[in-house]
Amino acid sequence: MKNKFRISALALAALIFSLTFAAGCGGDAPASDETTAAADVTAETESAETDRGDIPDDLPDDLDFGGEEFTIHVRGDETSYEDFFSEQTGDIIDDVIYNRNRAVEERLNTAISVYRGKGWETYNDELKNIRNAVQAGDDSWDVIAGWSARIPIVANEGLFLNLYELPYLNLDREWWVQTLKEELTIGGKLYFATGDITLTLLEAAYVICFNKALAVDYNVPDLYEAVNNGSWTLDMMAKTASLVSADLNG
Repeated sequence: MKNKFRISALALAALIFSLTFAAGCGGDAPASDETTAAADVTAETESAETDRGDIPDDLPDDLDFGGEEFTIHVRGDETSYEDFFSEQTGDIIDDVIYNRNRAVEERLNTAISVYRGKGWETYNDELKNIRNAVQAGDDSWDVIAGWSARIPIVANEGLFLNLYELPYLNLDREWWVQTLKEELTIGGKLYFATGDITLTLLEAAYVICFNKALAVDYNVPDLYEAVNNGSWTLDMMAKTASLVSADLNG
């Protein structure tokens, strides 16, 4: 039965789909307590001698999905699509993605497909489509690789599965971003995860810069130390910014 497969199929994520995603099936809404800590999505430091492709997963050797299709819902833009699907083109990244998908399909006896949703400019419409599909019991998608700025909206409506309850999905493995997992766990539930497979995790990384001279003039606390000891949060960033002001109009 496909409904049963939809839950079990998320075991694939433990092997390859380390992405910002939500399982398209109903579950309890997250608790109301929220964290304001800025998510540190810096990739885990790896030894130069370590190739993650050589690290064994912990899935059962006899795991078999009976040829069922595993569908990933992605945004319509080309970058999001190519995170999960590519043809062999001779390009290193394209070929690695292609070979990865074929290797997983062969090992787990499944077929990976990608559904392209709407792009950035009409993503609110795509949220409606996701909401309507889940509420109607439409199981066309197994995983949603959503836009992180918008997809959390529907998580509060109880439409997604708690990732901690999924079989075979070991979120402690090194291909998941652990700091983000910790920050997004609310009330013991987790609806999103990200990791190595999301190329935009590196391509769209953001940094925060500050003026060191002004920091000295306004007695701003040591920001490097705040980052190192874990006290650098969105609240602290806002408070720090409020310390610095000047009337340039005299």
